Amino acid sequence: MMSQGLKYGGLYVEEYGAGDPLLLIHGLMVTGGMYRKVIPVFAEHYRVIVPDLRLHGKTGALPGDNALSQFGADMAALLDALQIERTHVLGYSMGGAVAQELARGYPAKVRSLVLSCTFARNFISVGDYMSWWLTQGLLRVMGLRRLAATVVKSDGGSAANADDAQRLIDLMASNDTSLMIKACAALTAFDSRSWLGELSIPTLVMAGDQDKAVPIAYSRLLAEQIPDARWKVFENGGHFLISTHTELFTRAVLDFLNEIS
Repeated sequence: MMSQGLKYGGLYVEEYGAGDPLLLIHGLMVTGGMYRKVIPVFAEHYRVIVPDLRLHGKTGALPGDNALSQFGADMAALLDALQIERTHVLGYSMGGAVAQELARGYPAKVRSLVLSCTFARNFISVGDYMSWWLTQGLLRVMGLRRLAATVVKSDGGSAANADDAQRLIDLMASNDTSLMIKACAALTAFDSRSWLGELSIPTLVMAGDQDKAVPIAYSRLLAEQIPDARWKVFENGGHFLISTHTELFTRAVLDFLNEIS
C-alpha cells in the first residue's frame, strides 16, 4: 500500500492509496507517523500524502526562515513536485496552522480543509505565554523523551491506550531537540485572526472537549472566524483524540469529504 519514502525538495514524504489527493499535515514535535492509525482507512478512498514538516522527522533542517508561512510554502512546493493541482488538506494541531497558511497563500491548491485540535492563535492570555515558555524551558532541561511522556500522559483522553501513548512518546522523542526549539518559536509567532475571514474553502473544524494543549474555546474561535466552517466536538477527547477516538475521527473526516464532493 505504501510507496517508498522519498524526498522532494528536501521534504520526506510517504504516499498511500489512490484517488483524489488528501494531504495530512502533522503537529508540533511529532512526524507524519502520527497518522499511522488512520492512514489505512483514508487510503481506501484517497491518495494519501504524508510529509514530515521542516525541522521534523526525516526532513529535518531546510533552508529558509522557518516561519509557518514557509511551512505552508513547503507544502505548496511539495504538491507541485507531486504534480497535484488541488488537494483536500487535514491539519492537526500545529499542522492546522500550516494548513491555514497553505490555504491563505495558495488557495487554488486547497479543495477543502479539516482543522483538528488547532487554533487561529494559541497564545492569547498571559497564562498561555507563561505555560508555553515553561514548556520550552522543560524541553531544554528534560529533553524530548521525558517531556513527551509528561505531555502525552497528561492529555491523552480518558480512553488513552498504553501502547498508543508509548508510540506517541517514541515518535516525539525521535526528533532533534534543537530543531524542536526552533519549531516552537515558529508556532509562537503564528496568528491568523486578521485574515481567516478571507478564506472561501469548505472547512471542518474539530476539537476535543478535554483538550489541554488547545483549549476548546480556541478551536471554537477558529471555526467562528472561517466563513461557513462546520464545527464538531468529540466528547471526552483530549489533544490526542486521533489515537483515542480513531474511528469517530476518521468517520467525521470521511463524512465531511463525501458531503462536499
